[in-house]
Amino acid sequence: MIRTLLFAASLAIAAPMALAHEGPHQAQHGGQVVVAGGHHHLELVAKDGEITLYIRDEDHKPDTTKGLTATATVLTGGKQVTVKLEPQGDNVMKGKGTFVLAKGMRVVVSLRLPDHKPMTARFTPAD
Repeated sequence: MIRTLLFAASLAIAAPMALAHEGPHQAQHGGQVVVAGGHHHLELVAKDGEITLYIRDEDHKPDTTKGLTATATVLTGGKQVTVKLEPQGDNVMKGKGTFVLAKGMRVVVSLRLPDHKPMTARFTPAD
């Protein structure tokens, strides 16, 4: 009985802490947000032929793109298009390619920050 109570109490304490780390993943630019590398909050906004990636740190503050290299692999309509993302300001990366935003589309973003392990994030921007 005591074990059950202790287990229930530990769950009650741990659950809000786990949710707190997930934090506000609201898209600030109308895109989809995922966490990559455990610390970087990435928001992907896709339009026909264009990918914009916004990068925020673990505190949800704009993170620098200095030294960052990134590509987006767009999978749609049975085709694969690779889009090179270039820095466009403090926390923005953009790139263009030949694709149309469509339901079922998948985008895999590969990022490399100086002195960090490569990161990958998967998005479903039209679902």
